[in-house]
Amino acid sequence: LGLPAAAKLGIHPRLVSRGRWLYLIWGSPNDSSATGMGHLDRTVRSVWASVTVDKKQWSAPIRIAGPALTVAWAPPFTRATSGDASSEAEVALIFGSIRDDGSPSLIDARLSQGDIHVRVFSMSRPVAHISALVDQEPEVIAFVSADTDTTNQNSVFVARWDAGQTMWSPPQLVHRSLTGTQGTHFAALLATGENSLHLVTESRDTSHS
Repeated sequence: LGLPAAAKLGIHPRLVSRGRWLYLIWGSPNDSSATGMGHLDRTVRSVWASVTVDKKQWSAPIRIAGPALTVAWAPPFTRATSGDASSEAEVALIFGSIRDDGSPSLIDARLSQGDIHVRVFSMSRPVAHISALVDQEPEVIAFVSADTDTTNQNSVFVARWDAGQTMWSPPQLVHRSLTGTQGTHFAALLATGENSLHLVTESRDTSHS
């Protein structure tokens, strides 16, 4: 099958399978799907995908995000998770970005049977280290962001998907960092049974675990 020509120099590419569908997602350091060298970059200017069904032929590159923004693209800043790989369930790709005018946003891309649907939500502060549980009701995300001021960048928030409003709920603070930028730098959601969720964080703040 090979790779789409535009993706061969993509930054941090990821390959996700859903039944007959195969998605290749990559970042670019500019606003074009064809990238230059820069495999170790942690930020990109645009995000792209290509799709194939039954491994026949890759589609032309499809823009998921960009132009005029910056995305922290290196794992674990973004994750593509949803459902059983043997099924044709959708893939969710949720990540934070900052536009050139300084406004932060949350980009929620859903890939299903060759279609890509993208929603962009304005945020009050930049978000990173996003963990998502999207194969349950309600969908939940956790992420690291600034708390009440710009000197505290590493607190943990959660939000739930509001199906009625078709948007994420206002973020709820669940763990406040007390050491500025040396606070939490990892968050992961785990589902462990009916109506039971666990949030695991890693922090450089010795006053918390």
